Amino acid sequence: MKNIYIISLLLIILSSCLTNANYENNDIKNLASDNTKTANEFLRRYEYQKALEYFKEALDNNLMVDNLPGVIKNYADIGRVYILINDFDLSLEYFNTALELTSEDKNLEMEKAYVLNGIGEVYYYLKEYKISKKFFKKALKIESSLNNTENQALIMQNIAKIERSKGKYDKALNQFISSARLLEIPFKWGNLENIKNLSLTYYSIGQTYSKLENYSKAIEYIKKALNIDRMIENASGIADDYYALGVLAEKSNMSFNEVLKYFERSRNIYKILDNVNQYVELINKIAAVYYNNNDLKKFYENKRIAFVLTRSDAKKNIANEILEMLKDERAKNIFSEDEILEIKKKYSKKK
Repeated sequence: MKNIYIISLLLIILSSCLTNANYENNDIKNLASDNTKTANEFLRRYEYQKALEYFKEALDNNLMVDNLPGVIKNYADIGRVYILINDFDLSLEYFNTALELTSEDKNLEMEKAYVLNGIGEVYYYLKEYKISKKFFKKALKIESSLNNTENQALIMQNIAKIERSKGKYDKALNQFISSARLLEIPFKWGNLENIKNLSLTYYSIGQTYSKLENYSKAIEYIKKALNIDRMIENASGIADDYYALGVLAEKSNMSFNEVLKYFERSRNIYKILDNVNQYVELINKIAAVYYNNNDLKKFYENKRIAFVLTRSDAKKNIANEILEMLKDERAKNIFSEDEILEIKKKYSKKK
């Protein structure tokens, strides 16, 4: 009898295990997730066509297994890439497709907010601020109901950008600061999901203070952004921060050495990142700093580098700047007559 009881018990346990067996297979969903991660990596490197390719692969994966949340997110992600390449019609097409799909299930509110925010961004770049704000507010209402603090903060920043674009800097500043406060709470407790968002918020606050000509506060917040970018090793962010600090140092009439320090640190990072456009822009900035400090030799050295690296259609402008420098009375005390003739001969051809 005892053996029969044990066998019966084992059968009941086995039956229970079979009943609760997990038959779900996530192979294709995982593949879609991997493709999305790869797409985002290309996006971070500004390789938009590659990003599109992988987002579309992820979309196909999710469509194949009818993973509606994933499908909606992929449509929206593709829409975001088209914003970055200025194809706003195609961007809206993908966002609207995503928005239609969110109506199929009441549990898709998080995805709906993501899509609404994306549509708001399209209209922001089209300078249709009234329409843009309407979509941002709809997204913000959903995120508030879901208690998604970080998403609320990001949407508040988008609304602040509208106010800043309209020249309403005080209103923009209040929105940016409110956004920062939302992000600072999880940051303080060590559970902020994307710390970079706080850095970007501080940077935006700094920019807005600069618009209000409060340069000391602007520098304070750009330095806050710099501290976070250093913490997360965000090289491009650090380069941007130093560039902003250089501009603010100039506006604040700081010393030549202070201005030069910031611009040179920014230039050096852009060079390592192989960001040629920003590297050349910083070389031109540094050249201007030297010119204003009466060092025409250093001005010419930097402009000569900029000339080599600049696109052919823009070389003429740099050539003209070099030739104009030679007309400066100070040039005669710095360059020999032979040097002046040689420089004129080289850059006059480019006029």
